[in-house]
Amino acid sequence: MPSLTIRSFAELLNLPAHAQARILTEQKYPKQGPQSFKTPYHQQALSGIRSFYRTGNDSGQLALAASRIEAFKQEAKRDNNLRILSSFAQSGLATRKIQLSGAKHLKFTSQDVVLRVSPDLWGDENGVERISNAPLSRSATRT
Repeated sequence: MPSLTIRSFAELLNLPAHAQARILTEQKYPKQGPQSFKTPYHQQALSGIRSFYRTGNDSGQLALAASRIEAFKQEAKRDNNLRILSSFAQSGLATRKIQLSGAKHLKFTSQDVVLRVSPDLWGDENGVERISNAPLSRSATRT
């Protein structure tokens, strides 16, 4: 049974049929060698935001994340991660008291395909569970 992340599934939908078949074959018959792990593009900014919430909204965690991001060699990646931290610090999200939960993974099955998603932030705010897939998106309330 093929198992894809939501992001991979979205990319798959936009590919021609021959490319879709290749990806599904790779899913069904994975190579035995080590797979390269790709760090998400905004991982450092997300880590800084998670640390911010874990330490009770300590703005020093955002400054620490920004100093790590400054060392990035790719200018576009560095600028985008710094933009996320700056926008977060200036937004109303930085004033919210959110208790982060551990990493959770959701799976959805449709016929013979399993779709997986792992929210970037999953926590509790005043007894309401909050889920966010982007550090600056409005948090969704889980129903």
